[in-house]
Amino acid sequence: MKYILGFAILFKKYRGISTIRVFSDNILIDELLIEDEISIVSDASKKKVMKDTSWRESFGMTTINRSIYTDGVDPDLTALLLQTPEKIFLYEIDELMMGNKIRFEMYDKNSNYNNGFMSKSNMVLFHMVFLIPKNLLAYEPLREITQRYLSKWRAKAGLADKSEGIAANRSADPLSWPSSYFLFAEDGDGNVSRTAQYWFGGKQNLYVLLKKKFGIFMIDNSEVQDKYKVQSIRPPCMETDFLRYIHIFKLLNT
Repeated sequence: MKYILGFAILFKKYRGISTIRVFSDNILIDELLIEDEISIVSDASKKKVMKDTSWRESFGMTTINRSIYTDGVDPDLTALLLQTPEKIFLYEIDELMMGNKIRFEMYDKNSNYNNGFMSKSNMVLFHMVFLIPKNLLAYEPLREITQRYLSKWRAKAGLADKSEGIAANRSADPLSWPSSYFLFAEDGDGNVSRTAQYWFGGKQNLYVLLKKKFGIFMIDNSEVQDKYKVQSIRPPCMETDFLRYIHIFKLLNT
C-alpha cells in the first residue's frame, strides 16, 4: 500500500539555509534545504478561499448560509487560515518503509549566538502533519468516512439531523485522523515534550508516532507513552481541519 505524507511549515529566515531531514524511523525520505522564507497564505488567497464553501458540499457537510456572515466568508476556515503556511510538502511512501515514527531532524547553525546569548536565528513552525493511504485521498472515500463519523457524532450528541448546522461540524473537530498539530520534541538528554505549532530553531529532533489500526498506518494521537509520561488525547476519528487543508492546497482534483 502507498501512503501520502504531508506537512506544512512556516519559516522565518534570519540568514543562510536551514536543513530538515525527514525520516521514517531511520529511513531517510528527503533532505530539505530551506533558503526562502515561508509565510502565511496571502490576504488575497485567504479572501478567495474563505468565500468558497464548496469544500463542505464535496464531503457532505452542512452547507452554510454565507449571507449571515460578514463578507460572506466561511467561518470554519477563518481560524485555520490565520497561520496556514503558503507551501505544503508531499511525499509518496511505500508501506514497507513505515515504522514507529515519522521524524524531522532540524540542523541550523545560522544565528547571532555570542558568549552564551542569542536573539536571532532561523525558525521553523510545523503547522500540521498528516499521513493517509493514497487510495483514500479522494473525494468518495473521504466523503464516506466523513459522513460515517459525523453521523455517529450527531447521534451521540442527540442531534436529529445535519440541519443543526455549523455548531455540529465545528464541535466535531477532534485532534485526530489523518493529521496532527502535535509533535514530540526530544532534546539531547532524551527528555521528551509534546508541542503544537511551536517555533523551533537550531538543532532539533521532532517526530510524530505511528501505529497500525484498521489495517492501515496512522499518526498516533491517542496512546499514552508511559516512558515519557505523555498525557493521552482523544482516540482516532475524522479531523475536519484536514478537509479544509485539502481545499486550501487543492490536494484533490474536482
